[in-house]
Amino acid sequence: MTSDMTMAEVLRDPLIRQVLRADGIAPSAFAATLRLAAKKAAEEAAATVPHSVN
Repeated sequence: MTSDMTMAEVLRDPLIRQVLRADGIAPSAFAATLRLAAKKAAEEAAATVPHSVN
């Protein structure tokens, strides 16, 4: 079974770093994009969870 890479693992991965370099993307900009995407995904997931009414 394989698992998804963490953001830290993605940012350290040599192949990903090479692609970022080839595309002229700063690792810090890529990291910011990953954080933004994770935040948005978490917000969307929270919005779909029904709230209990007491």
